[in-house]
Amino acid sequence: MHVSISLRERYITDSSAADRRMVTAFVVWLLGRTLAGYAEACWVHMLKASGHCPLDM
Repeated sequence: MHVSISLRERYITDSSAADRRMVTAFVVWLLGRTLAGYAEACWVHMLKASGHCPLDM
């Protein structure tokens, strides 16, 4: 854990602000995409469980 923290600090100090912004935007996009995928899977599962799933026509 200590190694990863020091590596992250060194990366942040070595990289430019534009690189940091790009990495941050990518991480946020990846998290949003993952959460959206989980929400969609949960929604479909709940619809199928209730028997009102429009995908089962």
